[in-house]
Amino acid sequence: DSRAAELARASAVLCPATLDPEALAPVFVAISTVLHEAAHNLGPSHEYRVRGKTAAQAFGGPLAGMLEELKAQTSAMYLVDWLAARGIFDADQARRSQQSAILWAFFHIAAGMYGADGTIKPYAQLAAIQLGTFLADGALVFHPDALAANGTDRGCLEIVGAKLAPSIVALTRRALRIKARGDRDDALALARAFVDADDAWSRLRQLFTERWRRQPDATYVYSIGL
Repeated sequence: DSRAAELARASAVLCPATLDPEALAPVFVAISTVLHEAAHNLGPSHEYRVRGKTAAQAFGGPLAGMLEELKAQTSAMYLVDWLAARGIFDADQARRSQQSAILWAFFHIAAGMYGADGTIKPYAQLAAIQLGTFLADGALVFHPDALAANGTDRGCLEIVGAKLAPSIVALTRRALRIKARGDRDDALALARAFVDADDAWSRLRQLFTERWRRQPDATYVYSIGL
């Protein structure tokens, strides 16, 4: 049931030529998770000090948390291509892994950018920054008149592989630079541009959130017999 729901969600967002159902295989989620957790240990992390200040002191705790997750998740996408260049993944595995990561981002975007108490949702905001950046760089292209892969929803996203890799590199560098320099102004600029702005990207997020939420999240109930 979960796999069917995942496919329905992906089919409502991506264009037919972009959607690869094999990208929904659990192995690609596992690849992203392992690389994400590894990337937490690379580059400037939470204990890193700039001019004597930790990330929490330089950025404020919630923003610092979001930046660390942005660093880890974007670095994970970068590492997929880095490993593919060294023959660890083939081209199809790398492409499916990146598509899996993009669909992961939509999952979190659909949860909203802020909690009920106004606190930052780190994964949702990093996802909005990632996909907003990819759109701005032409690595994602919205085709408003094309039918999505489900054949019913009008308007879908194409992933442009040739532009995705350089966009990932640029965003990884920016995220690492922000953390390494304690650059709160640039961190806020990212949030203003891709999280809080009322623009075409925010309207696209709302469109795809409505489609994504058609499929309810699965609830599992476990019973242990003694």
